[in-house]
Amino acid sequence: MPMPTYRMMDQPVWDDKKAFGHGNYHFQKWNEQSEYAKRVCALSAKIWGEPTRPVNTPSARMIRSLSREPHEQTPLKPLSRRDDKTPTYWVSQTPMFHYMVKMLRFHGLFYDAHMTWKEAQEARRLLSGKTRMPVIGQGKLKELREKRRAARAAKAAQILAKAKAAAKRKY
Repeated sequence: MPMPTYRMMDQPVWDDKKAFGHGNYHFQKWNEQSEYAKRVCALSAKIWGEPTRPVNTPSARMIRSLSREPHEQTPLKPLSRRDDKTPTYWVSQTPMFHYMVKMLRFHGLFYDAHMTWKEAQEARRLLSGKTRMPVIGQGKLKELREKRRAARAAKAAQILAKAKAAAKRKY
């Protein structure tokens, strides 16, 4: 069976000593191809964003590592067992960055146009009377606490009244 001039990714590798680019097409036996086949393979590699010529193992490894998504964009996978193939459980430091940007903005060292716009919209709504800013401690939670307190007091008074009525019947 003759050697193919190129192979698809899912086909077996016949020559493991040569490391070529990665992706849809890997080039086999580059020197044995015709000029037309070399040009077609190079054009295909350019279209698919692969190296246009065969590369050695360290370069292929570097190309593979640089073509991966950044750690921040890879989906999180729990650590099942400790080996080199399983990714570690990585969580971005979003709260830390949020607090840092907030503090830099507070001190005037960072400008966030979107937050400025949001604050302007909130101030506009406040001035037009569409929203209200209650005094701290006087908002909706205080009303909810007062309702719960009144309900508990009514229930306690009801239980006390039943206990008094039961005590009168005994004597």
